[in-house]
Formats: sequence, structure tokens, C-alpha cells
Amino acid sequence: MPPAQFRRIAYFEAFNVDRPCLNMNVSRLNNSSQYTHVHFAFLDLTSNFSVDTSKYQAQFNSFAALTGVKRIVSRPLATTFSGSC
Repeated sequence: MPPAQFRRIAYFEAFNVDRPCLNMNVSRLNNSSQYTHVHFAFLDLTSNFSVDTSKYQAQFNSFAALTGVKRIVSRPLATTFSGSC
């Protein structure tokens, strides 16, 4: 039996705009009936655990303005590793 509802999730890598080719602006996903959700990767955290959007502010602003989709934001699990416990 199929699920009651299907979800179509777009995974957007904000850092892709730093590449010289094969990049895309998140605003291209606006008003698209192709997706139900847009997953935005990645935002940073400050030292006091506030969300920092400054590195990709323009992309984040476009992401926040998306309509017709649910928006999901994530951050990397770890940016540095320590050998101590």
C-alpha cells in the first residue's frame, strides 16, 4: 500500500555559490510545485550558539522568502574535532 502522502525534498547547498560552475541560486526553487520541502545546508553557529547566516546571507534571505514549500535549515555536526574527552 502506498503512503498517504509523498514528500519531495530539495537539498540546497548554500556553499555551492562559491563554485565557479555548476552552482544555483536558491530562489530558483520559489513557487515550484516540484518540491514540498527545501533543505538549506549549512548555517554556522556562533560561540554563544546563535545562528550565524552572514556567510551566505543573500542565499539565506532568498531561502527565507521561498513560498509554497516547507523550509528546513541545518548546520554541520562538527566543524572541528578535539582529541580530548
